[in-house]
Amino acid sequence: MFDENIPCPCQSGMLVKDCACKGRGFVPKSVIKARKKLWKPGRRRGCYANALGDCDGPMTGEHPFSAAALRLLAGDDGHLGISNQPGQRQAIDRTGIQSKRIKHQILCKGHNNRLTQLDELGTKFVVAIQRCLANLREPPGPELLFLFNGDDLERWMLKVLCGVAFANRRDNVQLPGDWHPPLEWLRIIFEGAPFPARCGLYGHHKALNYHGAENAIYVHPIFGAICPIDPTGVPILRAKSRQPVACILSFFKCAMSLCVFPPTQRFIRDNAAIFRPPKQTFSLPTNRASIWMGWRSQPPESGVKVCHRKEIAYPTAGLVAGKLRLEAMSKRKAQRRKK
Repeated sequence: MFDENIPCPCQSGMLVKDCACKGRGFVPKSVIKARKKLWKPGRRRGCYANALGDCDGPMTGEHPFSAAALRLLAGDDGHLGISNQPGQRQAIDRTGIQSKRIKHQILCKGHNNRLTQLDELGTKFVVAIQRCLANLREPPGPELLFLFNGDDLERWMLKVLCGVAFANRRDNVQLPGDWHPPLEWLRIIFEGAPFPARCGLYGHHKALNYHGAENAIYVHPIFGAICPIDPTGVPILRAKSRQPVACILSFFKCAMSLCVFPPTQRFIRDNAAIFRPPKQTFSLPTNRASIWMGWRSQPPESGVKVCHRKEIAYPTAGLVAGKLRLEAMSKRKAQRRKK
C-alpha cells in the first residue's frame, strides 16, 4: 500500500519498513489509555462525564472544539469570527471573539486531562486537511500522505458533539435543560468502547455549500426524536424526547458526519455518504494528496474512497500564517519543558 522507503504517513518519523504501523496493518496505535482507579471516585456537578463516576479535581474550562485548532484559524490578534450563536440575528452574522474565550465549564480537571491526546489528534487532522488543500495550489510534486486511527477520529468527533450540545443545552430549544450525554457515549470517548453497528464516521462525496465554508470549520449537530417501537412496528411518540443523533463537520468545505444512531437511507443518499471510508483523496491532474484512515474492523486498503476534485481552494497566505503560528507554539512548549 505504501512504499517501504518513504516516511510512514502516521508521522512517527520512521520509514514505512521500520515503523510499528506496518505490523498493525497500518492502523496507528490508539491514544485511548486505561486509567487507574481512583481511591475516592465521585461525581462533579456540571461535568458532562459525571455519569462515569470517576470525576477528579475542580471544574475547568473546556473548548468543545480543540483549542489548538481554533488558534490555527485565529488571526494574528487571536480573534475568530463565529456565527449561528444565540443572540445573532442571522446564521451568516459574524462576531469577533478571542479563541481562548470559546470555552465552557463543562468538564472536571480529570476528564479534561484525559481528552488532551484526542484534542491533539483532532488538531493534527485539521492541519492535515489544510496541507492537502494547500498541496493542490503548489507546483507538481510527490503525493502527500497522512495516516490516522479512524476509531480515534470518531471518538474525537463524538467529543466535539457532546461538548457543543452540552454547552449550549440551555439555549437550544430542541434539548431539555438537564440533558447529559448518554453513558454509552462517554464509554466510547473515555474508555474506547466500540460504536454500535452502522454508527460512526461517514465521509461525504458532496461538499457543503455553507457561507464562507472554504475558510471555516462548521459544526452542525442534528437532533431527532428517539422513540421506541411497539410490537406492531408503530413508533411510540413521546414529547420532548429529542437528542443529538448526528453531527456534520465541515473542514474548509470537506464534509463528514458522525452518526450516533444508524442513519436513514435518505441521509446517506442526500449526502452521498460512505461509512468509514479508508481514504480521503484531494487530487488535480498535477497534484495529489491523501488522508488514510485505519480501522480495527476494516483494513485501510479495502472499501470505497472519498475524492475531492477541483472543488476546494484555500488561500495560501492563511495556510502559511497558520503553519508559522503552529511552529511558534511548538517552540514555546519546548522552552517551557526545558525550564
